Amino acid sequence: MKLADEKRALNEIQTTRRSRKIVEGFQAEQSSIESDRAQIDELRSQLDDPAAAGRNKLFRERDDLQAKLNTLYDSKRASAIAYREANDRYYKKVQEERQRRAERDRAQRLAEEQAKKKEIADRLLEEAQTPAFQFQIEDCQTLIDSLSGKTTENVTFKSTPDAQEKSLAGVPKLDVRKVEASVPEGAVIKKKGGDEDKRNKGGNKKPSSKPAAETPAPAAPSSTSSSQLQLPLPTLSALLSLSIPPPTNSADVPRVIEDLKTKKAWFEANQDRVTAENIAKAKARIEKLSANDEESKVIADDAAASPVEPEAAVSPEEARIDA
Repeated sequence: MKLADEKRALNEIQTTRRSRKIVEGFQAEQSSIESDRAQIDELRSQLDDPAAAGRNKLFRERDDLQAKLNTLYDSKRASAIAYREANDRYYKKVQEERQRRAERDRAQRLAEEQAKKKEIADRLLEEAQTPAFQFQIEDCQTLIDSLSGKTTENVTFKSTPDAQEKSLAGVPKLDVRKVEASVPEGAVIKKKGGDEDKRNKGGNKKPSSKPAAETPAPAAPSSTSSSQLQLPLPTLSALLSLSIPPPTNSADVPRVIEDLKTKKAWFEANQDRVTAENIAKAKARIEKLSANDEESKVIADDAAASPVEPEAAVSPEEARIDA
């Protein structure tokens, strides 16, 4: 053989050997492919089985139910979120309305308290500006005129009003039952004594022929009773309210008049000073009321500024459905 033919033959042998190795590798892959095909055929035969078809149907139904359940869960979660938002808005409105109502009540209460305190302050200032001892001075002059004989009519005293005319604030006036003292027309009041005594002692006794004893005449009043002085009860009350002993007799009247003049002079001398002191006390009390008003206003502002906690809303996690 020629050298060229030998080289060609050697190349073919080497190529055939390489192809043989490749073919041997294909054989292993072919056997694997055949095995996979056998498994596929076996699975295909199982899928064609009626029981497998029923299972597949159940699986599809399960998937459909799961999809519906997911839809319902999403809807419930959206509803829970909407409920929580609506609940938050509701309690926010409730809190705002509660704060507005509290602020309105607080403002109304403060206005009423300020009006009441202003009324009290005006009354205190008006009472303080009234001249001090004015009623006592007038009563002293009235007593002087009454005891000296300048006035003979009934007098009234301002510093000692009648107890029946006094009325307590807030206490209703009681209606006193009045007893009718009028006697019906045609009625005769029978005096007990004579006839009944006669019946008890015996009505058959003859009347005595002796004349009845005369009633002795009353004794003449002594000279000491004429010197005694009787004063009306309002006059005595006025003297006692002024710390002046009432007169025991007519000779003691000048002493009482001098005491009244001295008391009146003292009242007139100290009237301006006591009036100024009363005005100063009234102003101090008004300032104290104003300070208490400011303090109560600050406390009310702090109380109104504190927020009201709303109730907790339902969270969507609490309403979650376990899939």
